[in-house]
Amino acid sequence: MSDRIDKAWAEKGLEGYSTEAIQGTLGHYGVQVDEASFRALADGDAPSPTAIASRWLKSWKATGPFARLPLPAAEALWSRWLPERPTPFQLAKGMASLLNAMGAHENGQGTPEAIAESLAPLELLATRAPQKGEGVEPAFVEEAFARLPREAAWAFDGATMALVRKDQLDLAERWATLEETLFPDRKGLARAPVDAKRGDRAEVIARVAAAGAEGQAELRRMLSLDTLAMMEAWPEARAVGEPLLDVAEKSNDFHLALAICERLAAALQALNDLPALSALEQRRARIDAAHARAHPGHHHH
Repeated sequence: MSDRIDKAWAEKGLEGYSTEAIQGTLGHYGVQVDEASFRALADGDAPSPTAIASRWLKSWKATGPFARLPLPAAEALWSRWLPERPTPFQLAKGMASLLNAMGAHENGQGTPEAIAESLAPLELLATRAPQKGEGVEPAFVEEAFARLPREAAWAFDGATMALVRKDQLDLAERWATLEETLFPDRKGLARAPVDAKRGDRAEVIARVAAAGAEGQAELRRMLSLDTLAMMEAWPEARAVGEPLLDVAEKSNDFHLALAICERLAAALQALNDLPALSALEQRRARIDAAHARAHPGHHHH
């Protein structure tokens, strides 16, 4: 294949070049690819352009303007050969506009309609994205959120509760459903604030607490604790948090332990159990010191 890309691609992008030219240039620098093998990668363990590009980079020979070709090439071929499949970049872009709409609404400048409008394309995208188990392929979602600022994940997590507080329950339910599709570990938990507002709060809290019981996966227990804290179900948050803190401390998982201390401190303060709170403070100081010894020079916030 003599057909190749010229150096101007770095300024112009790849839109104007033929698929054959992109393939020819990849082949010249050591990556043989055709539609069938590309699709096989996308169906297998490289469910995004970035994942495919990092595969290619292992044997990539080019320097100069062609050194960084693999990612743009993977993105271009993806949009030509798999146009029906969204990319993590599209999810990141949609998520950014959804969070902007939510932020504006919280500041009293935006409307619920704008949030609903930003939700619709993401709901569609989530059904078309690569699936795994009960939701979207985790690597796909991780890659999308990696393109957003860290605060984006927190804003996304807190939005259902914020909408419930504003009594916008239909919107809150759509948001929670999207969250549970993107993060299947949160099934039944993301929607708990909506369910509690619509139905029997005590029953919903008991269900969330059950997800945090011993014997459940650690991540699930932590999500249960987060949800209980968010819903200000303090006695249950304490009951889930205390045994979970023991587990985290035993396994020297300092970051998890410190995060649990934070939720527990909020619970004990709300329950006005001052002796337990001061014991927790001492324990947190011990964990902090052990953390510092294990990772000298490592600052956590």
